[in-house]
Amino acid sequence: MTKNISILCLLSILLTGCKDDINSNNLNAPHSNEIFPMAIGNKWAWNYSAYDSSGKSLSRWNTMMEIHKDTIVNGIRWFISGERVLFANLDTGFCLLDPSGIKLILKYPAKVNDSFRYLNDEYLYIVSIDTMISTALGNYHCYAYEARIPPDENRIGGSRSILFVSPGIGEVKSVVFTSTATNAKQYISLIAELVGVSIK
Repeated sequence: MTKNISILCLLSILLTGCKDDINSNNLNAPHSNEIFPMAIGNKWAWNYSAYDSSGKSLSRWNTMMEIHKDTIVNGIRWFISGERVLFANLDTGFCLLDPSGIKLILKYPAKVNDSFRYLNDEYLYIVSIDTMISTALGNYHCYAYEARIPPDENRIGGSRSILFVSPGIGEVKSVVFTSTATNAKQYISLIAELVGVSIK
């Protein structure tokens, strides 16, 4: 399940763990040409809920992400949050820069049934480009990115995760489905939902 959680939290390396409140504003996607808008001062907050196979709540927590600064690398403006990870919206979509080069995280724009390799040998699939997700902050038109992890010798059961991202807003909701045994029915083990956002 560790790998699946890493897919759910595609941007977890940005997360600061801060629990400060955000005064949500600019919720109407002012930068819809970017799937995850980057600007100094942009902030997001999510509520996470973990569940067991019976649906019982195991834990809840909040986490926040903020863009603190930017830098220029090879003529490209990259934005920084957390542990000095560099992110930018390029022609292919939302990307990160690491010592091995540029890595695509969220393909955008994209078509339904497109797939792309993200990070190591994992693939994400675009299953929708207009899924309506309702949150306490409002309703968002989202791209839905799905990762499917089959059972293997290192995992008892298979799993999948879906990341809902609204252009101009960022990650709105994520859901992890997992199972405790091969071919067992999958259950929701983790949900993340946007509870605060401030876009410059």
